[in-house]
Amino acid sequence: VSWMVPTSDLGTATWVPGRSYVYIAGGYRSLDRATTSANIDVYDTVNNQLFAQPGFSLLAGRGGHTAVAGPNNSVFFVGGTTDAKIAVNTIEVIYEYLDPEINKFRIEVAQSSPGGIPFLTEPRFGQKSVFLDAGMMLLVGGMTTGGLLPQDLTLFNPL
Repeated sequence: VSWMVPTSDLGTATWVPGRSYVYIAGGYRSLDRATTSANIDVYDTVNNQLFAQPGFSLLAGRGGHTAVAGPNNSVFFVGGTTDAKIAVNTIEVIYEYLDPEINKFRIEVAQSSPGGIPFLTEPRFGQKSVFLDAGMMLLVGGMTTGGLLPQDLTLFNPL
């Protein structure tokens, strides 16, 4: 079985077991990597359906980022580059919460901000990441602005 999805390169696909979804997000829309995507497509593994929710997207287009599943059905999209081919130090997260006004779960996207979701210590793209049992995220490799290779591992609490 195959579906038509918007063409992109170096986007991410992240399995969310608590939802039985795969979030397919971001990437480059051109081979010169000058145009990024903010799309989030959802593959529902139970119903074998691929769909896009109107208004459900990354807050900023990014390609060359990494994505990792976190606690409570959250997914973190880390780093990457913009349309201007500039590495970013931001993190976006898909998270869900119980809205007490309607007594239903809502799924939203938030981005790095002072006092909220942290920023990376430096802009980075092409890195790999993993969420550890202790609630910490580990970033390895990638490149910084100017094509420099990071010499360290980055361990941080993204929540």
